[in-house]
Amino acid sequence: MKKTVSVVIATYNGEKYLKEQLDSILSQTYPVSEIIIQDDRSTDSTPAICHRYEAKFPIIHFYENENNIGFNLNFKSAAMKASCDLVALSDQDDIWFPNKIEEEVTQIGNYDLCFSDLTRGPELESAYRVSYEEGFTNHLFYCAMGHTMLLKKDFIRHNDYWQDYLNYDWSLLIHADLEHGATKVNKPLNWHREHDCSVSRTIQLKKEKNKSYHELSKIAPYLHGFKKYREAEKTEKFQSFYQNFYNATTSKEFKLEHKISHLLLSENSMALFKLCLICMWHRKEIGPTNKSKGIMGIIRGFFFPAIYYYHNNNFK
Repeated sequence: MKKTVSVVIATYNGEKYLKEQLDSILSQTYPVSEIIIQDDRSTDSTPAICHRYEAKFPIIHFYENENNIGFNLNFKSAAMKASCDLVALSDQDDIWFPNKIEEEVTQIGNYDLCFSDLTRGPELESAYRVSYEEGFTNHLFYCAMGHTMLLKKDFIRHNDYWQDYLNYDWSLLIHADLEHGATKVNKPLNWHREHDCSVSRTIQLKKEKNKSYHELSKIAPYLHGFKKYREAEKTEKFQSFYQNFYNATTSKEFKLEHKISHLLLSENSMALFKLCLICMWHRKEIGPTNKSKGIMGIIRGFFFPAIYYYHNNNFK
């Protein structure tokens, strides 16, 4: 029997791009049975746009929060309203490729979650591919974006799988790994539009074109990364995440992940040294596989904790 699909969209001040995203969802090659839109107290014309689409398309159901609750809780609350077999999560400003749902429905099988790569950029013609990797060990540190995900309804309705201290997509991916697993469509299935024209972004782009900045950015993680790691280690988010991860990985199946979590929670120099060694030995499972080869791959593997936490903002 053909699986039914709900699409869940959490909106907030998305008037500029929302219509194009809704049109791309309505144009999917695999029929979408319902679209749940939940707005988090937008101050622009987003609600008006949603009401117009709701009046035109019976599969669209629009809800408005009484108070602003933030994107994590907004997605969770909206997802709980989905009634179909499978649930796809959507940002308000992406554009889905026509076969996104079809590809993921075909791929998901008995897994709890399916994700894909994406394209990112202000224009589709110049957009670049962003790839996410499969593997539980990798997901200790990296997460696919929520708007690439298709999930089983029975899985997504577990309240415990939505951890408040994590972005919803990372929490769902980790719990899928712990249950029936996550799988991937190895191609981009949506265009994630970058539309930040702020001064800070302009300055950043200029910096990246500057050779001296580019060279400094390569060595800065090695110079300052371990300090950033120690700072992250002291945060409540860090401790909560890896403590829960440690508690959930006691079976032999998750021996490596359990060991890594233990070392991350051990605030001493010897534990950090052992963590660096494990990251070096298991660099293909942990870090980007395209950066794990040769001497530089070995060096990067050893310094992975420094490199990762230098660039990571999840535990601030």
